[in-house]
Amino acid sequence: MSESYRNLTLDIWLSYGIFEKSAYDKITSHDDFAMAVTYVAIDHYLKDNGVAALILPQTFVKSLKGGEGFRKFCITRDNQEHPFSIDAVHDMLRVNPFKGIASNKTSVYIFRKSVRMRYPMDNYFEYAINPGAKVEYSMPYESVRSKISSIQLSAKPINEDVRSPWLTVPAAVSHHVDKFLGPSPYKGRKGIEPCGAKGVYLVEVLERRNDLLKISNLIKRSRLQEAKDLGIHVGFVDAEHVYPMVGGRNIEKWGINSYIYMLVPHSSKGEALYRGIPTETLQAKYYRTYDWLYYFHDLLRDTRIRSAKFFDVNQFPWYRLDNVGDYTFKPYKVLWQEQAKSLDCCVVSTIRDEFVFDKIVVTDSKVLFVPFDSEDEAHYLCGVLNSKIVEQIIQGYTIDTNRGTDIVKNIRIPRFDPTNPVHMEISKLSLSCHKAYKDNDRKLLSLLNKSLNEIVPVIFP
Repeated sequence: MSESYRNLTLDIWLSYGIFEKSAYDKITSHDDFAMAVTYVAIDHYLKDNGVAALILPQTFVKSLKGGEGFRKFCITRDNQEHPFSIDAVHDMLRVNPFKGIASNKTSVYIFRKSVRMRYPMDNYFEYAINPGAKVEYSMPYESVRSKISSIQLSAKPINEDVRSPWLTVPAAVSHHVDKFLGPSPYKGRKGIEPCGAKGVYLVEVLERRNDLLKISNLIKRSRLQEAKDLGIHVGFVDAEHVYPMVGGRNIEKWGINSYIYMLVPHSSKGEALYRGIPTETLQAKYYRTYDWLYYFHDLLRDTRIRSAKFFDVNQFPWYRLDNVGDYTFKPYKVLWQEQAKSLDCCVVSTIRDEFVFDKIVVTDSKVLFVPFDSEDEAHYLCGVLNSKIVEQIIQGYTIDTNRGTDIVKNIRIPRFDPTNPVHMEISKLSLSCHKAYKDNDRKLLSLLNKSLNEIVPVIFP
């Protein structure tokens, strides 16, 4: 849509009260317009009890934030409510009918006007291409239909808020999973956010000289042309500010396959933890780090102003990072990827190599984690999250492009009790799984996973 058309029709879109985003996003988001068009179509083009079928993203019923307003399933006009419902969803995510044309997670929704939404909604059909079958996207419907199959699932909100993401599971187990659902005592965190300057803060370490590290920035990890124009900058920085860094690509179930390094000009405690090391201190005490960063001064200042959530150019240093707090430097973390086909968790702590000596592992913003002071508790949570039943539930209400902090929010995981033998057994099994992963002992890992899958349901009465 042209900008003028979007602006002229904005009041219509806003009148339905379905947007959860900022005013800027409301006139730029494709998803928001699709939601609004759906509401307009049902409102203006359907009679009472009329039916409409629309092709829309699967994320409208699965996403955490983007679909909250949409999932109220009610048109409010002239102080009156006009409800509608979803009769069925045909989830084509695994079929990918628009492959090569669009990246949307396609589903077909069947809407009915003037009928209130009720749960569970048992007509959620998930389609997949049959094993060994080949689908060409130019094939006629009859040919394709014989090559795909579907399973019928039951759908309901993941928690008491009817606008929360839908959990979709086989109807036979829908009631069984209820005991796993509820508020959790654990809180997830996002990793460090470089605010558009990832290619500056992610570095390669070339050598160590006493308390100094010779580094070069990984400019290939930057998307901004203005960053690419500055290129690779080589120089010495204080080793104190360089940490081993784990990104999404480094995480596997029960361990990490590799790591790189990240320059973090923050202290692990005090006011400089959140704000960043004061400029005067960095210049005087850590002048090599300051000099190296200053090469990117204008870029870092501008990207902070544009991208950082709480940045105030008059209060904070121009090299400050987002999402840094005491949780960043906790000795143990349970990690998972934000974007992944499956939920794979692992526990990390410190790394010692030729460049960094027993340094805490940090993560980038595409990695989510729960921080801990206790190794036993970290392994307990990791064991629970990696169990088959909990992973199935999490995959049933999240999307593979956004497994955020909410994955530990809606599973009623009992808080770790070191005096509980079952809790300790789960922790020990997780620790053993990490060792088997490191030793590449796949046979032992399979046996340990089986034991874990049997014991985890016991903690959910």
